[in-house]
Amino acid sequence: SVMVTSYAQAGKMEHARDLFNRCPTKSLLLWNLMIQAYAQDGHCRQALEIFHVMNLESCPTPDEATLQIVLAACSYEGYVDGGRDCFISMQQDHGLVPEVEHFCCIADCLGRAGLLVQAEMLIRSMPCLPNSAAWTSLLGSCNLHGDVQLGASIMDNFLELEETAAPYILLSNIYA
Repeated sequence: SVMVTSYAQAGKMEHARDLFNRCPTKSLLLWNLMIQAYAQDGHCRQALEIFHVMNLESCPTPDEATLQIVLAACSYEGYVDGGRDCFISMQQDHGLVPEVEHFCCIADCLGRAGLLVQAEMLIRSMPCLPNSAAWTSLLGSCNLHGDVQLGASIMDNFLELEETAAPYILLSNIYA
């Protein structure tokens, strides 16, 4: 796994993939490293492909970290359908209970895709208390899509959690 990580960090994804493919037994850590390497390199589709191969081989079973990596990959690219499929699969196929980080990834994915109202509804309906990362993500998406009204309306939620300069900076960027 160290060599796969080294190749991936050096941007040599073909070498990383080749070494990964030649491993006779792949640990969950190795699968996660390969999925994350593709995601961080901006290759969401390849990250999802590795995840699907992992599911087909049924060994090892994905865990919460695996699904968070896949959801983050979908979020980076604004790949809403892939994110939703993964989120549903997490619960139905793998019996995993989504945590706040998983909800944040889906909300971020929706926000990047311009589905700001859906992202806000998801954050507000989470079975757990939304954290500042959820609101930061939505505020960043408001900035990306120039939605001043929604950005201003979520400031109160942000301020209930913590008093930092970050939300004010993001909001000022929306107005700029």
